[in-house]
Amino acid sequence: MDIFPIKAAVPNLNIISSPDAFFARVKEDFPEFEQSGFFKKSKEKAVYIYRIITASSRVFTGLILATTIDDYIHKKIKKHEETIAPKRQMQIQLLLKRRAAVKPILLTYPNVPEIDKWMDTNILQREPCFDIWFEKEKQHHFFWRVSNPTAIAEIQALFKQNVPKCYIADGHHRIAANKTLAEQIDKAGDKPHFSRVLSAFFSTTELDIYDYNRIINIEGLVTIPRMMAELSQICTITPLSHARKPGKKGELTMLIGKEWFSLVWKEDFLKEKKDLHHSTDVQLFNQYILQEIMRVKDIQNATEIEYHEGIKSLSSFEKKVKKDKSLIGICLYPIRMEKFLSIADAHLTLPPKSTWFEPRMKNGLLVKEY
Repeated sequence: MDIFPIKAAVPNLNIISSPDAFFARVKEDFPEFEQSGFFKKSKEKAVYIYRIITASSRVFTGLILATTIDDYIHKKIKKHEETIAPKRQMQIQLLLKRRAAVKPILLTYPNVPEIDKWMDTNILQREPCFDIWFEKEKQHHFFWRVSNPTAIAEIQALFKQNVPKCYIADGHHRIAANKTLAEQIDKAGDKPHFSRVLSAFFSTTELDIYDYNRIINIEGLVTIPRMMAELSQICTITPLSHARKPGKKGELTMLIGKEWFSLVWKEDFLKEKKDLHHSTDVQLFNQYILQEIMRVKDIQNATEIEYHEGIKSLSSFEKKVKKDKSLIGICLYPIRMEKFLSIADAHLTLPPKSTWFEPRMKNGLLVKEY
């Protein structure tokens, strides 16, 4: 893969008193923040090493740089989820409004020890150019700037030799927006160059995949007795004595009111759907529970569905479901990394919001202006 150094705009931490509040607003307010002097423009191109240390002492280390939209078009940058048209449109509008990418696409690749060694060497050779503590999440974010042409050439060669493809972990809508603008603006010979995409590379060993759960408002769609009767045709339903998430692939857990249930796909049901033996739980859930039992027809645009990130506590999930008797909570078993890679390699896609990856990229830590 081809990678490129960037001239980044970095936050002026001398005048940012509350990182949590400031970076929460960058997505909407970057033009005003930039004009007011909250960002400093780098004078030279560089590759940035990015390290996040969490409250649990989990350490994530990766790179921030630029990739080319051509690698996305030619499927070297592989997607695994479909995009939703209104969200693509929103990202196009934001890119045009800001003339800047304030959040990198999160990309992953099978671990390459030589790339790890290059990052470790360059971390040891220099102090971080800046670091930020986020009080809300209890996370410390560090950045090292590598601008030496020889070092940049080394990492470019390592990616060229060892990373023939990569996978989008987060940012499907943003890279799709970049593609649209590159095709409409760059090819017309006009500035800015949307064909270069702000990207963060973390190897698969530096990512964690969590579940992505659903809260569905069934009011006006189906009654609970009817839903349970139809569920019993395709799932073995077992009451649970306590709240929990699924323990294995093929199991879902469901919250109705104050009661938790385990749902396990019946073998006879799976045998009838031979073509779906290798499907994921979220695909089976969407087709046979959401669409056929709960009568949610347009899943991508459904207002009845709220998504709940698996990294959040189960108690917060319960609290949301219990606030309204019309709400049903469904917890899904997380997709494994190997399955995620195989789906993308086969040019297949999962439903939107099937995976939640950590670390999450924050807006405004490094900005690529167009």
